[in-house]
Amino acid sequence: MTGSDAATLPSLVVVEGRRTGERIAIPDGRWIIGRDVGSDIVLDDAGVSRRHAALTLEGGEAMIEDLGSTNGTRVNGVRLESGRRLVSGDEVRLGAAAVRFETPATVGAAPTHTAGGSPAAAPTPAAASAPAVTRAPRRRVRLGRVVLVGGLANLVLLAAGVVINFATDWTGIGPWLAAPLVGMVAALVDVGRQSLTREPEPASPQAVPTSAASATAPVPPPPVGTGYGARPKRRVPVLVGVLVAVLLIGGGGVAIAWGVATATAFITGNQTGPDRLVGGPVTVDAQGVTTTVQSVEHTQDFTRVEITVVNGLANTITLPVFGNATLSAADGTTLGADPFRSGWNETIPPGQTRSGVLVFPGHLGTGDITASLAFATVFEQGFDGPTSIVVDGLVLAPIDG
Repeated sequence: MTGSDAATLPSLVVVEGRRTGERIAIPDGRWIIGRDVGSDIVLDDAGVSRRHAALTLEGGEAMIEDLGSTNGTRVNGVRLESGRRLVSGDEVRLGAAAVRFETPATVGAAPTHTAGGSPAAAPTPAAASAPAVTRAPRRRVRLGRVVLVGGLANLVLLAAGVVINFATDWTGIGPWLAAPLVGMVAALVDVGRQSLTREPEPASPQAVPTSAASATAPVPPPPVGTGYGARPKRRVPVLVGVLVAVLLIGGGGVAIAWGVATATAFITGNQTGPDRLVGGPVTVDAQGVTTTVQSVEHTQDFTRVEITVVNGLANTITLPVFGNATLSAADGTTLGADPFRSGWNETIPPGQTRSGVLVFPGHLGTGDITASLAFATVFEQGFDGPTSIVVDGLVLAPIDG
């Protein structure tokens, strides 16, 4: 549309808000006004809903209607309850933004004549708008939304890691490392998506002549309770968004993940450490019940013993942990297994195999140690089998304290 074509169309002149000074030509049709970037007329100001109002032009007639906005639409200070016809000079307020409806006749109206034929003084245009000086759009992002997106992605994976640790004996670091990485990527994606929508800089209107009436007319204050005075959402340059995504979500997420992983590992007993068992697995057969100690891990706070038990009997046996499973050194030091932290199924039907981990709070020592694992009592649902199980000869290598 050429400048001459636009000059023959009705227009909206932005008198308050981020786009102050802009004149928007309005052809015939129905036009959506709102904060959403998909709106026909975008007003990104506080109090403006995503789809705030609709302006319809047809045959020179203009109608404005509210689209269920949060703060409502006002024409000349009166809130709309239904559609209303606009006339030239009407001011429409939407949140912190305000526009004035003008028709081509409003600008540069021809002088009128008196009954005697002498020309009367030409009416002074009511606040005619001069061309606005608008700076080029800049790529900016909402920092709060970047932090929210990255933080939520981080928290979801951290929660998944906590659930996995409580539900299993898993001691890997996958979800802990994935959490800050995915959070950072999610934040960077949001930065990129926001940067594709450029935010126009507020226009800088040139000084324009106004009539004496318009210069002295009081400006009505914004209606009370509508939130028009709310601070607009803060935007920052894209580079700042990228740095926040990398340093805060990525780097800070690593620190948070480490703290959550450490606390969870202590609560569940799923800590990692070196295997001290020398010579590989040790197996004992006690009257048809075969018990194998697969490894003895020395972690920061615990001793974790991985075992496998094969029930070769014709009846079910039960190997409780609480007050029944112990790990002892030759010098008499004895540790009792923690049933909460241990991953062990106590009941073993005939012919079945059970594998699990017994977690003992503390350590037997850090030097060369010969230890034994014992179930003091074997509960049997029959008349044959051992009354207890002891796996002797567990040689543990020294470890730095």
